[in-house]
Amino acid sequence: AHDFNNILTIVTGNCDLILNSLNFPNHHRDDIEQIRIAGQKAASLIQQLLLFSRQQTLQMQLINLNRIVTNVEPMLRRLLPASIELTIDLDPEPAQVKGDPGQFEQVILNLVLNAKDAMPDGGQLDIEIRQAFIDDHYLTQPANLESGPYVVFIVSDTGIGMTKEIQNQIFEPFFTTKTVHKGTGLGLAIVHGVVKQSGGQIFLESQPGHGTTFKVYLPQPLNSSTVLNSHTDSSPSHGTETILLVEPEESVRDLTRRILIRCGYTVLEAQNGSEALYLVEQYPHPIHLVITDVALPNGTNAHQLTERLKSLYPQTKLLFMSGYSDNAVLYQDMVSNQTAFLQKPFGDITLVQKVRQLLDTN
Repeated sequence: AHDFNNILTIVTGNCDLILNSLNFPNHHRDDIEQIRIAGQKAASLIQQLLLFSRQQTLQMQLINLNRIVTNVEPMLRRLLPASIELTIDLDPEPAQVKGDPGQFEQVILNLVLNAKDAMPDGGQLDIEIRQAFIDDHYLTQPANLESGPYVVFIVSDTGIGMTKEIQNQIFEPFFTTKTVHKGTGLGLAIVHGVVKQSGGQIFLESQPGHGTTFKVYLPQPLNSSTVLNSHTDSSPSHGTETILLVEPEESVRDLTRRILIRCGYTVLEAQNGSEALYLVEQYPHPIHLVITDVALPNGTNAHQLTERLKSLYPQTKLLFMSGYSDNAVLYQDMVSNQTAFLQKPFGDITLVQKVRQLLDTN
């Protein structure tokens, strides 16, 4: 997966650079955009496979599920044909849960795509978020839910519905009712996995000819005050700081360097930890940020590099990046220490916003 994501970083990143070029001819933009979209789809499939194989760690944070739905709504409306009417009803209060914003977007997308496939002739698709306190007096208390406050995320369709036999298998990996080449059978298995890893539960109600309703119950954290907004960083992305880039893959390193230089940064390059330490010790000016891949070949590894950097320059910011599979345990240790992490593949906007956010953090 690490190697695949390195390749996809090069594909999607170069597409971003081309699309953002002022002198790029407009009549080719759609072609490049299609390449970029295909790369993003491939990256999404890799993330689903990693999550399914439990090699992907969720980046848990406090989020407002209302905002997640709002963020993906334009994409959902583009995916649905005109014959399907989409209605979204959000809770008036912030729907605070603890989870990975990117994976919750995937949950919403997979449930909506499942509903779309169930309505080939059109119909009604409803998305609802509400809050409920589950206790002994809750009239429709689902089984196996502990008492407490929950956010309930509901997706309902008026499609063909499911038999009991299909319902019993619907969350199994690779189970699908679609024809060959029409689906992987992983979509709802991924939904089930993300919900379970987030401490929630998912329930299904369906009858043949009468549609389907999925209800996701997510526990609300107590005493939560600050909710992070997903993918909504509008801070300026340009700067003049010096960045040390440590990346063993030459193509990825070259792409990342070009993106950063276009934004005004001074970039030093190293292909391994030993080169990086030499540069740090020899460079006469401050290095404000170090971007390093988690998997460094030969000699000094990423952990040794960062420990040495902290001892020499405690004010230097650190950003880890990885295509991420074999490094799951190491990455889990990093996020527990609140170290910044950038998942490959990434585009130019994601990279420069993350860099600017780190540099602006006191």
